[in-house]
Amino acid sequence: MKEKMKYLNWLIKEIMASFGGGIVTLALMSYLLGDGVAQFSPVFGLGKRGIPLEIVVQFLLLAAFSVIVKDVFMTDRWIKNMSVFLRKTLYFFVIILGVFVMSRLFKWFPADAARAWIFFGAFFAVAMIIMTIMTRTKEISENNKLQEALEEFKKKKKDE
Repeated sequence: MKEKMKYLNWLIKEIMASFGGGIVTLALMSYLLGDGVAQFSPVFGLGKRGIPLEIVVQFLLLAAFSVIVKDVFMTDRWIKNMSVFLRKTLYFFVIILGVFVMSRLFKWFPADAARAWIFFGAFFAVAMIIMTIMTRTKEISENNKLQEALEEFKKKKKDE
């Protein structure tokens, strides 16, 4: 039971971190692109005034999807024996496919609007970079804390 709660806590933290990164990126792009793209996509439907609530909820769903896919492919919890290269390749493929499906399902922009797809690709790339940096920074911080604890443990054992 304790392990399940620990996992659920981790899952919620990861989803919120991913969601936060996506929303900050979306807000920044909405502000920068302004009212000029409001007619092309409901994602930017409010222009500089903000992000529509339904889009916020859809991005929460996208964050949950991306974290679950990350958990499946990037940990040993579900898949025990797979090369790192194959894990990362499958992870990015599934994420890109999922984002494409969600963008069509939620009609984030018209299928025949090449310019909108280019902006979407740029947004997605920026969001992935920001989320990767946030996740990697957190991972490095946690690794440093674990390394310090290990060094302290070794020192105590040596002194005994």
